[in-house]
Amino acid sequence: MADFTIKQNDTLPVLSAVLKVGGVLIGDLASATSVKLVLTKRTAPDVFVFVGTAVVVDAAAGKVAYSWQVGDTATPGEFYGEWHITYAGGGKRKVPTVGKFSISIEASLPEA
Repeated sequence: MADFTIKQNDTLPVLSAVLKVGGVLIGDLASATSVKLVLTKRTAPDVFVFVGTAVVVDAAAGKVAYSWQVGDTATPGEFYGEWHITYAGGGKRKVPTVGKFSISIEASLPEA
């Protein structure tokens, strides 16, 4: 079962996460200059298929969110995801640091 599931062509629900490493909060994201959601197909994890800019919702709590845009969920399938953080000064970090989370975009019936 996927960590997050959304139907094809849907833009809700928002994908949100509290970023942790080893079960511990990542720390304050106030100095983050960008947080990106990066997805790859499970069958080709070395090939990026999607990169979207997330919003830091609560910097002190390490909470981020990605609001799906029209077209983001057009292709059904099984994906791996990571959050890529860039900090002021150029430092970079990927979360999770071990493994990936899974996202499923389920095929939907034709529009009514």
